[in-house]
Amino acid sequence: PFAQSMFFLGGFISGYLFSYISSKIGRRSILLLISIMSACSILVCAFAVNFKMFLIGYFFVGFTLFGYETNVYIYIGEISGIFFI
Repeated sequence: PFAQSMFFLGGFISGYLFSYISSKIGRRSILLLISIMSACSILVCAFAVNFKMFLIGYFFVGFTLFGYETNVYIYIGEISGIFFI
């Protein structure tokens, strides 16, 4: 239960943070950054040597996953919205 709490805590923070940053910098570059962060955090979870390291990695997995979900839907809407008007 504690690992899931860390996952959703990371997601709660990143939904707001990445939305704001992507509006300032751009969605495509943020999606690339989130993909790199996600790969690194998954590797941290996979090779964690103790539970504390796993929790930190799992926090960032949730952080990147929810940040990615928030931005990818908006990015797809911005790209494909032209074709459906």
